[in-house]
Amino acid sequence: MVTRLPPYGPQRVNSMYDQYTEWIREKDEVPVSNSMYRSIFVSDFNLGFGNPRTDTCSRCEMLSGDALADHKARADEAFRPQAVDRQTARNGCAVYVTFDLQKKTLPLPKLSVVEAFYMCQLWLYNTGIHAITADKEGPFFHIWTEAEGHRS
Repeated sequence: MVTRLPPYGPQRVNSMYDQYTEWIREKDEVPVSNSMYRSIFVSDFNLGFGNPRTDTCSRCEMLSGDALADHKARADEAFRPQAVDRQTARNGCAVYVTFDLQKKTLPLPKLSVVEAFYMCQLWLYNTGIHAITADKEGPFFHIWTEAEGHRS
């Protein structure tokens, strides 16, 4: 049985517990209590839900205190015009498009043998495009291999 879980938080753990009890009862066994399930979940697995902060710069990792707060304030100020441009596009006065060529490429096939890694892998590239207009907003992706990109 597959059930959609809530996105994050205590509701997700409760939903997981409900699925666990259903699964255990189907096996004619007695489930542990909700508090025991939560205790094991937190202490043995220490999993969290939510979106981790991505694309932090190396400077963010080095700074702390007031210097970090100042750095983040300057970054927010730099991103403010983008937010204005996105809203302008949603209002129908412009089209907002961003492009991102993925920094890392993906080797095909995924191999663990070192010699084969350098001899026979095909590299896969990915470009992400995010477009915002008054009518719609969404991401688009284009993938290709190095053979299609005319790399030798």
